[in-house]
Amino acid sequence: YVANWGSNTVSLIDAATNTVLATIPVGTHPQGVAFNPSGTRVYVANRISNDVSVIDTTTKAVIATIPMGADGFGVIASSTRVYVTNIVSRTVSVIDTPANAIETTIPVGVAPEGIALDPTGTRLYVTNTGSNNVSVIDTASNMVIATVAVGNSPVGVSFTPDGARAYVANFDSANVSVIDTATNTVVATIPAGASPASFGLFITGPGSLPPGMIPTLSPFGSAVLGLLLAIAAFWLLKRRGRLTPG
Repeated sequence: YVANWGSNTVSLIDAATNTVLATIPVGTHPQGVAFNPSGTRVYVANRISNDVSVIDTTTKAVIATIPMGADGFGVIASSTRVYVTNIVSRTVSVIDTPANAIETTIPVGVAPEGIALDPTGTRLYVTNTGSNNVSVIDTASNMVIATVAVGNSPVGVSFTPDGARAYVANFDSANVSVIDTATNTVVATIPAGASPASFGLFITGPGSLPPGMIPTLSPFGSAVLGLLLAIAAFWLLKRRGRLTPG
């Protein structure tokens, strides 16, 4: 499923044939896309219409539209909740998926963009691009329990398979912050290429690298950090569309 910013649609692509199977109208300027664990629903954050489109993967149609905070960006889904970062509102919206309604809204830092759920589903890490930190949210209480200072303009965030480390790509400082999730402190800073972002950021265990994926950094502890940077033009277009509050 690919969000088409300019045409306000989502394209469904058959990975076996590399052909478009369906084009689904959604809200204005769709950005983030996430599946629920069972693969029955797709959630699309629409940045300008300030809502989330819920797509049924069987019918390939929008079955609900949920009002959201201003400038929805990152999306992550669990079995019962969907979390959306709202850049201008400086919040994370929590959606109750059975009800397709907002359960609560969590204040975070300035211009939240990236979002990741740890393997246990108990902690949510949100990168605040405007305040250069990461908000750590307890998913049971929906409260921020820690704020971790990282590099400049953090965007992408991802966990190791065991959840012991979180890696944060810092767009403007050209590095990756490594967070110890037990203490919520930065334990290492890894230099990266210019303007590292969220696209292609993944963590994988030894021997579990998916076919076609190439790690760009050597093994780090028990995990391999593969940091694949997106096509420059694509990322620049995305950055131009970003609305960052002053």
